[in-house]
Amino acid sequence: MQQAYSVGMDHAGRIKGVSSVGEIGAAVKSLRRAGGLTQAQLASRAGVSRLCISDLETTNRDTRTGNLLRVLAALDYEIDLRPARQGEDLTEYVMSFTDSAPT
Repeated sequence: MQQAYSVGMDHAGRIKGVSSVGEIGAAVKSLRRAGGLTQAQLASRAGVSRLCISDLETTNRDTRTGNLLRVLAALDYEIDLRPARQGEDLTEYVMSFTDSAPT
């Protein structure tokens, strides 16, 4: 049985807290539908196959990272990386990288 995923969008159109491949696929599907696009139309816009879109949305197979980035760009979205440890003081953690950086 396939896991059902859902995602939420904030008032600025950002999708928050995506932490699994299934949630990424659900986000792509939600964005595609909100944009009124079929899988074939999104595939054409992204330069990938319709099967790639289907696989991404249903997580039947791994999708190459490059294809994922092309699909997100076609939807006018990008991946934003941030620390998952919100609310914690990350200064010491960040400084541990800069202290050992070559000069």
